[in-house]
Amino acid sequence: MSELDQSDRPRPESPTSDLNTRVTALEAKVTELKTQGPGRLARLTVLLGVAATLLGLLSTVLSLKGSLFPAPHTAITDHGSLLMQYHPRSSGLTFNVAITVCNDGNRDDVLDAAEATLETAHGKLAAASLDLTDETEKAEKAPIIIRPGTAKMYLSPTFTYPLDEGGPAQLRIQFPEGRGKLVITKVCFSIGPRDLQQASEESDAGSYEISTSDCEPGRE
Repeated sequence: MSELDQSDRPRPESPTSDLNTRVTALEAKVTELKTQGPGRLARLTVLLGVAATLLGLLSTVLSLKGSLFPAPHTAITDHGSLLMQYHPRSSGLTFNVAITVCNDGNRDDVLDAAEATLETAHGKLAAASLDLTDETEKAEKAPIIIRPGTAKMYLSPTFTYPLDEGGPAQLRIQFPEGRGKLVITKVCFSIGPRDLQQASEESDAGSYEISTSDCEPGRE
C-alpha cells in the first residue's frame, strides 16, 4: 500500500531495540577486557550479572505495563492497485482500492466511518458516496472493530468530477478513531481525458487501472 501512511502518528523507539543495543555494547566490552587480564574480566562478569538482572526486571515491567494498560495501535500499512470507473452521464468518478489495516497493539480498536477526499489542481472534492466491504464482500458499517492483527478492506468512493479537471490528483482516505486521531492513507496519481475515456462505463474496459506514485512529502 505504498505510502500506507499509513497512520500519521510517530511511534516511539522500541524498548526491545534499545535493550538489544545495550547488550551488544556490553558484549563488545567483554571482548576488549579479555586481553586486559583475568582480574578485570572477573569484575566485569559481576557487573554483567547485575546488568542482566536489571534488564530482565525492565522487560518484566514493560510486559506488566502492557498487560495492565492494553492499548491499540492501528495504521494502514499497504494499499493495492487503484481502479477507476467513469460515469459520463452523471460525471461520477468511482475509485476501487484495497487497503491493509494493521493493529499491532494488544487491544481492539474502534474506527468511525471512512471518509474520502480527492484533491486536484482545482481544489478538494468530498466523496458523494463511499462503499466499504471486507474480504468476504460483506458491507462494513461504522463503528468498525479492528482486532489485533491485520485485516483487508475494499473501498469504493465516488466523486462528482468535471471532465475538464485533469492532471495530478491525490486520493485521501481516513478513518477517525474514537480517541480523536486519524488512520490515514494517501494515493497519488495523474489522470487525463484518455484515462477517463478508458475508464468510461460505456467502454469495453469498464474498470481502468491507474498508475500510482509516491505522494510528495508534506502534501495533504
